[in-house]
Amino acid sequence: MAKKEWLDKGADGLSFGERLGDLITNKGINQAELAKSTGINQSRLSDYITGKEIDHEKGIREYSTPSCANLITLAKYFAVSTDYLLGI
Repeated sequence: MAKKEWLDKGADGLSFGERLGDLITNKGINQAELAKSTGINQSRLSDYITGKEIDHEKGIREYSTPSCANLITLAKYFAVSTDYLLGI
């Protein structure tokens, strides 16, 4: 997925990473607690929040995006829709 597509802001003016970061803050937890509760690696959560770029061996550039399973896990944990997380 191209950087622009993934990091574009939704109708609320937030990107996925900003939205996830706000959910974490509003719940009063940190990334380590979220990782423990969801089983999603803390470094992966950090990558989602920062929109970290991943440079693969073949020179392909991708941006850290959640798998469908992780997206659903996060939506269930925060009791929000996947559409909300994606800014739709």
